[in-house]
Amino acid sequence: MASAPITEYLYSSIGFKIPVVGEGLVFDRVKITWDGAKLKAEGQIINLLMEDSVVPMIELSFMSEDDEVLDKGVFSSGEKNLSGEDSFPFQYELQATSGIKKETQSVKLSFLPVED
Repeated sequence: MASAPITEYLYSSIGFKIPVVGEGLVFDRVKITWDGAKLKAEGQIINLLMEDSVVPMIELSFMSEDDEVLDKGVFSSGEKNLSGEDSFPFQYELQATSGIKKETQSVKLSFLPVED
């Protein structure tokens, strides 16, 4: 239905639930460490819903003091689906481009929307 947003609006307006990929998934116990210019992100992905959920790709963004994206990487968690009320660990390493570590004030993790 993602390719027909007008239809999604119509269905949702009459009470049909339109599933959103990644809905109910959250990051937990995220730990960010640096080894030189290599960033390592690890933690858990938890499905808060009682039903299975598709696990989308994950984007890791290096954020500046002004909350602008300095650089980013996209990765797969290694899992395609996550059972209801279940969790699994994730880990990702990304080599930062020159000077990014010094400018990075925060790191942002987000689930990417699925494209048709």
